[in-house]
Amino acid sequence: MQQSTPQQPQVLMVGPAAANAAAAEDASGRRACDQCRLRKIRCDKDWPCSNCRTAKRPCTSTGAGQRPKEPRQRVLISSQYERKIDQIESRLGSIETLLRNLATSGVPNDATSRIISTPQTGSSGPTCESTADYESSEEDAAFGGDSGLTVHTAFASEFLERAVKRTSLRSANPKMEAALANLGQLVEMQQSRPEHRPRFPLQRAVPPGGVSKLPLPPMALVVELLKKNKASPVTLFTIMCDLVGVTDITTLCRAVYFPTEDVSDATFAVVSALLYNLFLEQHSLCSDPDVREEYNRHFQLCRANLETTLANLPMLLSAKIDNVQALLLGSLYAVDVSRPTVAWHFASAGAQLCLTGGFHRQDSLAHDPPEIARIKRILFWHIYTLDKGLGLRLGRASVIHECDIDIPRVFEFDLLDNSGADTVPTMWVEISGLQSVIYEQLYSPAALHCPQDELVRRARGLAEQCRKLGVRGDQARSNAYSYIKQMNISDVVDVFIRGDEVQYYVTQTLIYRVIPAPERSVSRFCDECLEAARRAMSAHQDCARLIDLGSFVKTIYVHWNLLLTPFAPFFVLFCYVIETSSADDLKILKEFVASLALARDSSEAVEKLYRLCQVMYDVLTLYVEAKSAQQQHQQDGGGGSNGHGVVPIGDEFEMYLSQLGLMPMEDQTMTGAAHDGSGGGVHPNGQPTAAGSQVPHNPQVAQIADWFVNNRNMMGLLEEDLSHIESYRWLQPGAAHLQQQQQQQQQQPHQQPHQQAGQVPGPTSNSVHGHHHTGSM
Repeated sequence: MQQSTPQQPQVLMVGPAAANAAAAEDASGRRACDQCRLRKIRCDKDWPCSNCRTAKRPCTSTGAGQRPKEPRQRVLISSQYERKIDQIESRLGSIETLLRNLATSGVPNDATSRIISTPQTGSSGPTCESTADYESSEEDAAFGGDSGLTVHTAFASEFLERAVKRTSLRSANPKMEAALANLGQLVEMQQSRPEHRPRFPLQRAVPPGGVSKLPLPPMALVVELLKKNKASPVTLFTIMCDLVGVTDITTLCRAVYFPTEDVSDATFAVVSALLYNLFLEQHSLCSDPDVREEYNRHFQLCRANLETTLANLPMLLSAKIDNVQALLLGSLYAVDVSRPTVAWHFASAGAQLCLTGGFHRQDSLAHDPPEIARIKRILFWHIYTLDKGLGLRLGRASVIHECDIDIPRVFEFDLLDNSGADTVPTMWVEISGLQSVIYEQLYSPAALHCPQDELVRRARGLAEQCRKLGVRGDQARSNAYSYIKQMNISDVVDVFIRGDEVQYYVTQTLIYRVIPAPERSVSRFCDECLEAARRAMSAHQDCARLIDLGSFVKTIYVHWNLLLTPFAPFFVLFCYVIETSSADDLKILKEFVASLALARDSSEAVEKLYRLCQVMYDVLTLYVEAKSAQQQHQQDGGGGSNGHGVVPIGDEFEMYLSQLGLMPMEDQTMTGAAHDGSGGGVHPNGQPTAAGSQVPHNPQVAQIADWFVNNRNMMGLLEEDLSHIESYRWLQPGAAHLQQQQQQQQQQPHQQPHQQAGQVPGPTSNSVHGHHHTGSM
């Protein structure tokens, strides 16, 4: 059976299924457009297609880049797959050879690093790297970081590549080469973002009848756990239900398990999310291995159900309570799995529904029953905190504007304290509002084009507001602690609210970052900024010492206090150590990484944060050693280079760190001639930086802009796959590592001075190893 149309070549296809496919294709008379075919993404074959309409590009179908069609015969399909299998076998053989070489040398070489960091093009399972058909590169781009960072670092990358090629790093110190390899991978990941990564890797096919037909955990077990939770003191699951306005989880579960009418996707999402949190908490608190395994299966099932439901929510939702609850829980779940861009998407959609439904207006709520109005106010203020906090985390303006709100700024949540207006949840609202103002007045593109004096004036005013909020927050937490003891509430809740102090100092650090250091200061950070960063680290350590109640508590603490907003204190102290080689602050960073090491088994997001901070700390330690050795070499009369065209190791560290926005740029603090007079952050070809379409004219402001953008992009790496960055392996002591160093010393004795230069003894040379943790934080 053949059909053809003008301008369409005839295609011979074998079998009835093939004939039907040919008929359908010829009837349509269209094929995938050039743009979609070259990008290897799905095309709806309309004209213009949906992808081209979204990207606002011409949609053409000329067949460019397409091989001539071969007759679709079964024998040809078999030979085609044989060729592909041969290619795969050849590539796997190359990878095995490289892995054997890597295992032998103990140091990742350039080729291996390139292969490991290559984005995956497919997967056989629902892993985070799989590229599902429902995902496209354009969709990923909407959720990715700032592409301007690539422009900002292109010239530096080329210069660095030439510098590294001239440097005998492997003969100098394997640790140095591994550190530079890790830094290079971080830079490459920033430049290549976004990757082809699905937003919902656990998404399943929707069964006939809708998502409500997906399998659920056993009803008897759910009822048992809900009864147990109801009879217990206040738990984190109880708090979660109250924070999303769910007053009767039992009734919701009954409606899903025994439906008498159609179950909405939003209701199914709410039940899936809450059961996910219920089983996750019970799994963390349980000590029986068999029961823990059962709970693990159930919360993974609920997680897959939640992702499937969220992925299939319609674009246009009505402003109903259950829809807002579903979006709110989706945002909280995205924070749990370290996807802040997805969390921002759901929080923004939820904010739009709140505004549409009048959840923020007294005249609108006056028509609702008191309990319904209370739930709407709770949902609005919870969405408000996420909208503001994630906006600062990602560098995006808030959806909710203060001038639109006329309901009282009170979070009606009395499980922790009901003694006064300044409760802990109400302080969440206040600090979130301040974070939004910080972005708008200090770090937004419009703010960064203001004169420096204006920015400093704003920062000092916001610092005073922050100080007053700190006093109110201390009183609110004190009241909450007394209430917890009085009501015999679980110690888990105590830890839950102690993280607010960390958030306060993080916010204070971001404010003081804008205020410049005094003239002739050795650092670009003012004393107040450094003090706030150190206090944030100290408050974190206080929380870390108290967290011995299971991995679930660690997860909640880290997700809500270290990942929800940009953890600027780490990067402030990191940069300060680069500038001053401060041993005390290096120790603070060491203790911070050690605290994350003890919590890294609690969730994937914590593991990623640990990997990133561990790599940065390892690099910083070796950088301080290299700079110390280089300065000693210069004092001994060795000059700035070894005379053989070798670039000093410290310079290579500085080049990578500059690309990551962690090094003070000379051009930003002096003449700025290399930056076209703009004060820094411009590529030599005249293109703009990531901070905006134009760079600020003041060098200090330009430096702040670059620091904020690159700080945000570093935190953005937590959305990527960091499994190939294993810095602790090459820093762990071991016989193989020592044997490798001995062999290198025997084979290359003339390069021994370089090994000594890279391994300067001292109090800062003992880095934190990634212990295979177990226990409590």
